[in-house]
Amino acid sequence: MSEDSKRLEQEVGRPVQLFCQGVGEPKPDTLPPRRPRYVTYDKTVDLRPVNSILTLQAYEPAAIYRSKQYLARNGSNKKLRLAQVDIEDRLNKVDSNLRMLKAKLKTKEEQLRASRKTSKSIMTVEKELRIKIEKAKEELSAKEKQAAARRTKKNNIRDNWAKKQMADYEQREAKQRAQAKTDSGVETASAGAAMAASYEDFDIDVYGD
Repeated sequence: MSEDSKRLEQEVGRPVQLFCQGVGEPKPDTLPPRRPRYVTYDKTVDLRPVNSILTLQAYEPAAIYRSKQYLARNGSNKKLRLAQVDIEDRLNKVDSNLRMLKAKLKTKEEQLRASRKTSKSIMTVEKELRIKIEKAKEELSAKEKQAAARRTKKNNIRDNWAKKQMADYEQREAKQRAQAKTDSGVETASAGAAMAASYEDFDIDVYGD
């Protein structure tokens, strides 16, 4: 028995007979039993055997067709299973890639959020620094104004003191000059009086003998 016959018998579940390839006749060891064909037109029995090929042609094609259908179904089912496995593998790969992309996207979003927070914090720090700088400038300007006012006050006090000292000096000089003049007049008057008294005491007889 050939491998095809064994495979067909296993799939069909009963013995199957095949034609010889290229001849169109069944093998001698697989021919069905011959049966007589009765002819009634002349009331005699025709004992010639019925052509076995007709009998084989009556039921063999259906079995072979069913076997081929079974093989085709098995093949298609196997192909479908392989295709399903392939599709599942591809879907798993796609899911894995999607998960990786989602993870990368989440990481990028977190980095972007962190950079935005950093930018906001930097902007806040810069704003606070600008405010502090402006405040320091205002305080420095106020201190400079106060220092200028103190310098002006000191200069004014110094000028006023110098003017007063000058006025006092001039007053003292004027008093001293006036006193000197007064003292000079008194001395002159006293000198004249003393001279007159001495003249009176000096008695000379000019017209004497």
